[in-house]
This record gives sequence, structure tokens and C-alpha cells, in this order.
Amino acid sequence: MSRKRGRNKSENKSFKDYLKQGGQKPKIEILPGKTCPLGKYSQWWITELGIICKEEVPLKAHTWKEVIPRERETLYKRVLDVFDVDLNQEHVMEAVNESFRKIFKQMRHKLHKQYMDIPDGTAKRDSPPDDVSQENWEHLCAWFESDEFQKKSRAGKGGRKCLKVNHNGGCKSFVRHRYEKEKMLQLRSQPPSDEGSSNVMLTDDEIADKVLGIRSGYVRGLGNCEVAPSRRLRVGSNHQEVEQLRRRAEDAESHLDELRTTQAAQQRQIEQQQLTLELVLAQMRNSGINFNLPTNE
Repeated sequence: MSRKRGRNKSENKSFKDYLKQGGQKPKIEILPGKTCPLGKYSQWWITELGIICKEEVPLKAHTWKEVIPRERETLYKRVLDVFDVDLNQEHVMEAVNESFRKIFKQMRHKLHKQYMDIPDGTAKRDSPPDDVSQENWEHLCAWFESDEFQKKSRAGKGGRKCLKVNHNGGCKSFVRHRYEKEKMLQLRSQPPSDEGSSNVMLTDDEIADKVLGIRSGYVRGLGNCEVAPSRRLRVGSNHQEVEQLRRRAEDAESHLDELRTTQAAQQRQIEQQQLTLELVLAQMRNSGINFNLPTNE
């Protein structure tokens, strides 16, 4: 039976490359009431936790509660190997456990979907996914076919029908969408900078690139219907901006030199006038003429 082509196995390549180049462990801060970090390292964190969960959590566990403490300690150790995060904080540990619980649940759901995609009437137990051993797959099939799982599955379907709002933000949580929107609004509300300042007012597209990041051939947040500028065009545009800033800096420096020259000439002129005035006053006193200069008092 031919297999449906899907996504490649997630490797968190950009994070692995960062570590290989000697980068320090990313510092992860999770605020109370949140289940994941927001901002710069959030995607690295989520992807890496998914990889750790897939590689370490035994598939014979049906729920996260069935993962024993010794197995959980292995997960925590791998997290601390690559991230600077304080697991001694109660709310942080709760957030990590909640993330692993959700990831494990999603992983089990994906395996069940693969099970359901195998046509009825065929030996489903003979078609394990590439990354699942035959023993684990047979255990999963037995669980999917059990009365207990079927009861939970029917209850889940009924619950999903009651949802008033469906999640349409992809794999990114609503909290992360809200954080990015607030960041964009903050950048947009910044007042225009003064002439000659290095800070320039950003366009909406530039704000989106700054917050969401840039990926070659793809505009983040806009899907595949928006054509992204190529790297060559972006680099060319950056060169134009740099050249424009360089010319402005040279003009400002030239103007400053002119002001300095003018100021020096004016200072010399004032000193010469002061000297002339003192000579005239001295001659008048020698001639018996007393002359008192007005004061500012």
C-alpha cells in the first residue's frame, strides 16, 4: 500500500545549528498563568519539547498521567541540557508538564489518525508507521480497538461539536498570536523619529517582518497566497537603505564641519574686536579722557 506523503520529521534545525555554532543556552522565562514562553525563543522551545516527547515518552502510556516519575525526569534532564530554564519554580514546572501533556496528546491523536487512514478490511497491525516499532504499533492498535477508547472517542466527538469557536491559527496558540499582535501595535504606535536619527518609522510590512521573522519564499502570517520578496531583492533593498543612511550621515558631518568653521571665524572676529576696543580705551585714557563702559547690572 502506498503511503501518503507528509511533512518531514521535525529536527528543529535552526536551533541545532545555533547550538553547534557555540550559542549559549536560550534563557526561557515563563510568566505565571502561561504554559509556554512568549517571544524570541518560543518556537524553538515548543519544537524541541515535541522532539523530546516523541523520543522519550513510551507509547504504551495511554495518557500523560501514566508516564511515571522516572521517565519524566529523563524529559526534564533533556530540557535542561539545551535550555536555561528554572524548573524549581512551581509555575514553570506546571507549564512544562502541561506542554508535555498537550504534545503527548497530539502525538497520540496523530497515530490514531494514521490508524484510521488504513482502509478497513486490511491488516492494520501489519502497517506500522515508519517511526513506530511493530510491538508498539500492535499495542496501539489494541488500544484503539478497545471499548474504553471507543467510549472516549465518542465523547470527544460530541464535545467538539459544541465548540463555538474553532481554532484557525495553525499550530500557534492564541496567546502567542495575541503577543505578536501587541508587539506590532507597539511598534506602529512609536512616533516618527527626528530627521537624522538612526530610527526610522517602519511600514506595516516591515513591522510584520520584524515581529514574525522572515523566511525565504514565504510571508509569515499571510500563508502561501502572498509572494515573498526573494533574498536577493531584500539584500538589494537593504543596501539601498544603508547607502541612503550613509549619504545622510556624510551630509550631516559636512554640515557640522561648516558650523565649526563658521563658529571659529566668529570667535576670532570677536577676539579681534575686543582687542581693538581695549586699544582705543587705553589711548583715550592717556589723553585724559575718562570713559566708563556701561555694564549689564
